[in-house]
Amino acid sequence: MKLNDWLYKNNKVFCLSDLYFLLKIFLKEKNISKIADNYFLNKNQIQQLENIRNLYKQGMPIAYIVGEEEFYGERFFVNKDVLIPRPSTEILVEEVLKIIDRSLPKIILDLGCGCLNIAISIAKNTATNIFIVGSDISYPALLVSKKNIKKHNVNIKLVCSDMLLAFKKESFDIIVSNPPYVEEEYLKRNKYLYFEPRLALAAGEDGLYFIFKIIKEGYNYLKKGGHLVIEVGALQRKKIDKFGEISLYRENYWVKDYSNVDRVLVLKK
Repeated sequence: MKLNDWLYKNNKVFCLSDLYFLLKIFLKEKNISKIADNYFLNKNQIQQLENIRNLYKQGMPIAYIVGEEEFYGERFFVNKDVLIPRPSTEILVEEVLKIIDRSLPKIILDLGCGCLNIAISIAKNTATNIFIVGSDISYPALLVSKKNIKKHNVNIKLVCSDMLLAFKKESFDIIVSNPPYVEEEYLKRNKYLYFEPRLALAAGEDGLYFIFKIIKEGYNYLKKGGHLVIEVGALQRKKIDKFGEISLYRENYWVKDYSNVDRVLVLKK
């Protein structure tokens, strides 16, 4: 079967971006359109693709099916133990890189690091000599992080910790975090989140449990002049602005994502 014929047969099953990402990984070819007319799939490839299609129709995200996701121009290993990286989180990385350029930090913590996409993206896009720590409460998630450290050949220390409990106070120049921030009701209604780890998503009735906890406790783990950079949900700014513990910090500002939504909160001690 020609690749083009398979594409025509399945273009209504897959989201177009998912379809081309799948084939890019599956065929190890960047430009699928270039080869589609002349590439012939063998029987084994067709069977594998049919199996993938069946999993996809059941709702499994394409990233879990192929075991990879793209983020900040790189590919990262992912599985059901970690949250799939989202494009909106690239804003978090961009803001941390700006802070690094102007403040020259020495130690950074990626709190709740998952597959370590944030920490690795920071490490690979700065020339500043910094020491980065990735922490997560989930040991299986840290095993994925370890694979990505090896894949990207970066020097990042991993720590299994419940939030900040494993660390000494006033240890970090920057704490960056994409914590769980999904509201309980939203999690129940959205079946597409079913395959992702609840531990990385659920954050109580209003989705603010971990955000408030990190804002409150993070202050004590930052050095003087240090920054807390945290991703939040699309409609959470108003409630966060009213959270009294923000007043502990000398400065704060918001950064919008690609959809013009207040997505990242930056607090300076």
